[in-house]
Amino acid sequence: MNRITFKNWHFSRWIALLAGGFFSWQALYYWEAVPAVLGIFLLYQAVTRSGCLGYGSCEIDRTIQQEKGEDETEPKVKNFEYTKIEEN
Repeated sequence: MNRITFKNWHFSRWIALLAGGFFSWQALYYWEAVPAVLGIFLLYQAVTRSGCLGYGSCEIDRTIQQEKGEDETEPKVKNFEYTKIEEN
């Protein structure tokens, strides 16, 4: 459970947390399943920093790549060959 973190909270995460709390409250108040699922989904994304929430999107994928030592600046294809087409 080391993925739960309270670092790097940006505006989108706060909005997702508030919306998840609102929908969860609505689900309990009106005893409905649809807002419960949406609320739990948004709360899970906000707390665990998963999913893509605006800027800083897909932070989990970038941190996993950095932990593995993968560099995003390296080109995926190192040997690129091309043929020049000339018109006569």
